Amino acid sequence: MEVIDVIKYNYNKSSAIEIQQKLYNISTEEAEEKCRKNNFENFIVIIVRIKHSIYIITSTHWGIARVEKHMYTLKNNLRERINVPFGIHSTINEEEAKHDVQIITGKDINYYMEHSR
Repeated sequence: MEVIDVIKYNYNKSSAIEIQQKLYNISTEEAEEKCRKNNFENFIVIIVRIKHSIYIITSTHWGIARVEKHMYTLKNNLRERINVPFGIHSTINEEEAKHDVQIITGKDINYYMEHSR
């Protein structure tokens, strides 16, 4: 993986709730609960580029899914290491990356496709 960008965010509570709603397509109440439990008002986004993606089909907590093997493994290992189940979020395929990068950074994923390290 190549690190392309690192961005630190400090949001107020209502902005953090709005981002959670958009990321996960959940209700305001669910987003408020996620933010209350996990402090999503302050977070760091690390944009990475994987040169050679490997996709696998695996069982996830939401069912069977096609995921990018390296990112999915890294996310799960980091979650286990810090012992915070939702303290690490990562995109696990191209579609989720397009969606999440736009919501979090306000930039189209194409901006990062050609971005230097």
